[in-house]
Amino acid sequence: MYTASLLSCWQEADSINRVSGFSGSGPLAAAFDLAKSPGVKASRRREKLISASLQVGGRWEWPYSLFRAIERARFRRASAGLDSDWLYFEPNFILKPFDGPGVPVIHDLSFLTFPEFHPTGRVRYLKRHLPETLERAAHIVTPSRLVRDELMERFGVPGDRVSTIHLGADVRFGAASPGAVRDTLTGHGLTAGRYILSVATAEPRKNLVRLMQAHEALPDGIRKAYPLVLVGPEGWKGGDFATLKQKLERRGEVVSPGYVPDANLPALYAGAALFAYPSLYEGFGLPVLEAMRSGTPVLTSRNTAMAEFGGDAVEYCDPFEVDSISAVLKSLLNNPERRRILGEKARVQASAFTWQRCADRHLEIFRQVMGED
Repeated sequence: MYTASLLSCWQEADSINRVSGFSGSGPLAAAFDLAKSPGVKASRRREKLISASLQVGGRWEWPYSLFRAIERARFRRASAGLDSDWLYFEPNFILKPFDGPGVPVIHDLSFLTFPEFHPTGRVRYLKRHLPETLERAAHIVTPSRLVRDELMERFGVPGDRVSTIHLGADVRFGAASPGAVRDTLTGHGLTAGRYILSVATAEPRKNLVRLMQAHEALPDGIRKAYPLVLVGPEGWKGGDFATLKQKLERRGEVVSPGYVPDANLPALYAGAALFAYPSLYEGFGLPVLEAMRSGTPVLTSRNTAMAEFGGDAVEYCDPFEVDSISAVLKSLLNNPERRRILGEKARVQASAFTWQRCADRHLEIFRQVMGED
């Protein structure tokens, strides 16, 4: 989503005259194909961009490390011969071998804050290679001030070498037609305005176990009137999650469709009475912004990156306390007017965070790095 959204916005950028892409298995002839672009716009400007997109990972240290080593070698071969006009943009943490300037995106430092929530191989890989990436980078991008501050505090990165660029929500969110909402919800056995939605990969950091426990603690009438709908793929270290989810599914209090097509998400957001996202740590928290753009009232975690764009348009809880999550759920579900007001404020607040704004800010940094400011 991140890389494809930026590429879509850069289709018309006069400061880019060619984009070359790289996936985990090799080069892409036209990276703009990722964004379904009709082509690459020519320009008199010399600035170019190479975008490396890492989309495949591993859970065990040896296969993970081997995969990354092979990927780095393939990238070196694919990028060999590119002249100094090229800038290497890495949208996923670690810069690969490249002789020219590189701009990585460091999405979060959860592998340091909560290493127990990640596969061991991933943690060791990032710990090993992140310092080198930070040293090599011509400039660094983070999706939130929280991550920027962490980089400065943990690694001593100077403030003038790292910039925060908040992400955007696609215009599709908030634009779902009543018919699309009805059809999508019917397919999942849901009723508009009668469920709580959460969209997240099933991994410990997303705090879905506490969310289910908080829902389970609601009064019987509320709990049965508003089932908890968990959308997202299976992740890792999900033993407790799977056990509790199965128990609540049998009682009809949790609906878990798992992964759903991206095209269905706007309707699922639009139909929810409430969006709940009590994550323990986020570099940004894009599902919160998507829910806000949809005009859906949001419950999320205080003292996190989500507060940077949520402001007073969302409700906050202590994500480490089940009672806190449950209390805010109960308060909002018992107060339709409060939910209406929050939804309206959220839609207005989210409208300022667009992918075009995000993409334009990236291009400003690229021009600075290439000496074209």
